[in-house]
Formats: sequence, C-alpha cells, structure tokens
Amino acid sequence: DLATKAKAKADATHKEADAGKKAADEHSKQLETAVASNKEATTKSEMPIRAIAFSADSQQVLTGGDDMKVHTWSATTGEALESFNGHKGAVKALVFNGEKFISASADKTAQVWSLGIEWKLERVVGTGDAKSPLTDRVNTIDFSPDGKQIATGSGEPSRGGEVQIWNIADGKLAKNFAEVHSDSVLGLEFSRDGKFIASASADKFVKVTEVATGKIVHNFEGHTHHALGVSWLPHGRQLVSVGADNSIRHWNFEAGERIRQRTNLGKEVTSIHYVGLTEQAIVTAGDKSVRLINTSNLNDARSFAGGTDYMYACAATPDAKYIVAGGEDSALRVWTLADGKAVATFEAPKPPAEETEENQ
Repeated sequence: DLATKAKAKADATHKEADAGKKAADEHSKQLETAVASNKEATTKSEMPIRAIAFSADSQQVLTGGDDMKVHTWSATTGEALESFNGHKGAVKALVFNGEKFISASADKTAQVWSLGIEWKLERVVGTGDAKSPLTDRVNTIDFSPDGKQIATGSGEPSRGGEVQIWNIADGKLAKNFAEVHSDSVLGLEFSRDGKFIASASADKFVKVTEVATGKIVHNFEGHTHHALGVSWLPHGRQLVSVGADNSIRHWNFEAGERIRQRTNLGKEVTSIHYVGLTEQAIVTAGDKSVRLINTSNLNDARSFAGGTDYMYACAATPDAKYIVAGGEDSALRVWTLADGKAVATFEAPKPPAEETEENQ
C-alpha cells in the first residue's frame, strides 16, 4: 500500500543520508590526517640545526639536528643529497675525517659512518640503554689527529661529566675519564698533536686532560655560566672557549692562565671553530649573529649577515674559503670568508603540498 511504500522510500532516503554523512565524515578524517601529517612533516623539516661539518674535499656539508637525522648537501649547488636515519634522539655533534664521519646524539650513542660505493653505518659506540658505557646524551665528539680514535663528551646533567675515548676499528672503549667535570660535557677538542683533550662543561669550567694518563693538567676557571665550546689555536699553545655567559675567553695552555676575555656579546655564545691554520675563529651566538674574530684581541674581524634566529653551529671549508652556520630556523647559510658575502641558503626540504578538495 501507499503507506508502506512511503516508509520504504523514507528509509532508503535516511540510509542514503547516513551513507553520505559517513562518507563525508571519512573524507573529513582523511583530510584531517593529511593536514596533520603535513604539519608534522613541515615541523620536522623546520627543526633546528645543531651540528655542521664539511667534508675534507669541501664538496659536501653535513648537518644534524632535532629531526634525529644526518643530512648531506652539495656544497656547490645546495642540493640535498642523502639523509641517514640511525639515531633515536637529536643529533648534537658531527665531525668529518677523510672518508668517515661520526654523529653524536641525545640517544646516548655515537655512530661511525664510512664511504664505500655509498655511505654505510660502520659502527655504533654506546648501546643507548641503561647498560651503555655512555651515561647520558652525547653532546660533543672529535676525531683524534691520527683518525684512529674518537673522543665523546657526555654526562648526566648536574650529576657528572665524562670524556671517553673509543677505538674506531672495534668500537671498544679505550679510556674513560669519568670525573673530569661535575656536570655535562658540552664541547671538546683534541690538541693538534693528540696528546691532550680540552673540554668545556655545564659546570662552567674548561679543562685540559692528558690523554695518556687521564691527568687534568689545567683547570681554567672564569665562565659564570655553562661553557659551551672550546677550540685550540693551530699552534697548540693556546685555546679559546665560549659560553652561555655571553663571553669568549682566551687561555694560555702553557701557563695555565687567562690571556683576555670579551663579555659584551649580549647573548649566549654557542660555538667556536678555528678557520684553517689561521688565528681567526668563527663564533655563533643566540642573537642570530655569526662572527669572525681575531684571537689577538677577540674583536670582530667580520660579521656575516642573514641569520634569522638563534644560531647553534658553524664550520669552515678546509681551504678556508667558505664558512657555514645553522640554527633554530633550520636553514644552512654559506658565506665567503674573505668578504662576508652571502653565497647561498640551503633550506630544509619541505613536504609536498597536500591536494585540496577542490582540485581532487
């Protein structure tokens, strides 16, 4: 009858409406998922650069940061080449040596990568768990001058700071200087002859340890906040440290005394890197600045414009022609050292734009 037919038609209409609503809800969920994925990918691509290193031939640049990856770039074209996914925490430090590079991470490991036909993970130092010889995040690393060992700086915040030396060939711990500092080690560097390691720590001290004996031969006091980085002058008789107290401090290694200091930088000085065999160093800071300083007076020889946010890391090509720096904005900037001219900006790869409903 008519009533039955009308009810059946109404039921069918409701079913169509329900199906349409379900499809719309499903499509809406898909769009939300796509937008969320896009936001996540964009966020990851915009994560800060914490570490930079140049290859020996100046053809590649390595970057590492909060996305837990190591990226390689063409130094000549700015093209993103490869990404390495070995870490489970932020990449804190990178160092290149010939056909190997090492990445250090907040996941309590340092990883050694070697170049054959392609880059491959050769060795992992530390296990990344409670049994790891590395007690906390690895903040800093360096190759020994002979390329046979690496030094790592780590330590549990406010509990202790350690410097450890590892054999690259077998990944075994060769030396453990467990009580060099009373807080995390944030920067370290081998002396040019490999006999000493200078370390900078959150305990505000810069110390020099004799590699053969583990003896602390100098204890430089003066920073009033975390010492964030340290670097030897090429002749090996002096070193310079930078810190969260907005300062640069120049030390006499032989006499164990401070030579001079500069305390007017306004924000944390985050890294220092000597340029080739010169007595000039690049420093980065939290005020967006990248500077070339003269060790003789710690004054600026040149500044490099273009930084838009807090800068964390810097490096120079082995031939001292170019410098690079990176930081919070995830961009890698390149300048010519001689005149401070901006050469290129390597932006983090962006994810492809998601299609909208209108153009599907």
